[in-house]
Amino acid sequence: MRVQKTLISQVKQYFLGTIRGKNQGVLPLLIRFALLLLSYVYSFVVICRNKMFDWKVFSIYKAKIPVISIGNIVAGGTGKTPLIALLASSLEKYGKVAILSRGYKAEAENKKKPLVLSRGNGPLLDASVCGDEARMLSETYPSLLYIVGSNRSLAAQIAQEEGAKCLIIDDGMQHRYLSRDYNIVLMDSRDPFAGNYCLPRGLLREPLSGLQRADILILTRVQSDLEAQKHHEKLKQYNPKAAIIHTGIYTERVYDLDNQVIDSLNKVPVAFFCGIAKPDSFRQTIEELNADIILENLLEDHDSFHEAYLETFCLKAKSIGAQYVLCTEKDKVKINKTKRYALPILWVKICVCVRHGKDIWEKMLEDIKAQMKLST
Repeated sequence: MRVQKTLISQVKQYFLGTIRGKNQGVLPLLIRFALLLLSYVYSFVVICRNKMFDWKVFSIYKAKIPVISIGNIVAGGTGKTPLIALLASSLEKYGKVAILSRGYKAEAENKKKPLVLSRGNGPLLDASVCGDEARMLSETYPSLLYIVGSNRSLAAQIAQEEGAKCLIIDDGMQHRYLSRDYNIVLMDSRDPFAGNYCLPRGLLREPLSGLQRADILILTRVQSDLEAQKHHEKLKQYNPKAAIIHTGIYTERVYDLDNQVIDSLNKVPVAFFCGIAKPDSFRQTIEELNADIILENLLEDHDSFHEAYLETFCLKAKSIGAQYVLCTEKDKVKINKTKRYALPILWVKICVCVRHGKDIWEKMLEDIKAQMKLST
């Protein structure tokens, strides 16, 4: 199994290197040409699908309560999860908030009927059933309603029956069967347009013209607002009306599996593993803690792992001098916390902050709050 995953990872890295132009030669050139042709076909299909929704050919469910979609236009991580956490925690003081998640790579994704992960008293399902991100958020914010399943329209109906006053659609940009009051699109400020090509030649999930549907565009992982503002002109070409917000991420704390704070990792030799879309960002986070990384293992995004894998990794890390093994909060929920490993396992709490456009963010919260009151 591990050999198979390693091979898949190598193929993925070659593919990314090819579409980004890093791999040179005749073969990569031929591959890019073939992918470009497939990209045109993919784009045509996506455009036709979107037109069907625009022309009301496909039925769209309209909930009786406010709906906010958090999504992206690029395949891969853009920082949706911490933003959903920020939004949900800001709104739950005004009424019961429900998050609707697909449950990507989990059992719930293939169920005909969405599953209730949490009724506002903490998680009821394991990460393998509901997905790592859903489990993580339901643990961190146990008072939230959480419905998991691919049919978000049915999930919205279940959430309303459970008493929800507001719905947040996780990864909802391309899921158009459920109407929304706010369409928020996230774009990684380091590469917001993903090479300008749709899959498979690039990483766009739909043509950039799809940005016209956005009410708010959020550039994430911003380190310099001045640098991020260079993207504004191009964004305005596709959607001159959408407001633009910048967000940044910061490390709140480092915890052990008992949620005890670890004060410092300064110059401490550590190993890390993670199953996220952009592992470089997690590596950078650890480097900013001034820890000494001596071993790493990068899993596929949302990848599951067995205890045997973690045991082996911890033993290997200990044998070369590591004092701790670090992982993301998303990976932490998949660990058996009752088991003792060769090394202490720590997880890093990442939070998001609004750097630019705080007035836009606050106005949106006020509008949603007013709609929540009207729906009661």
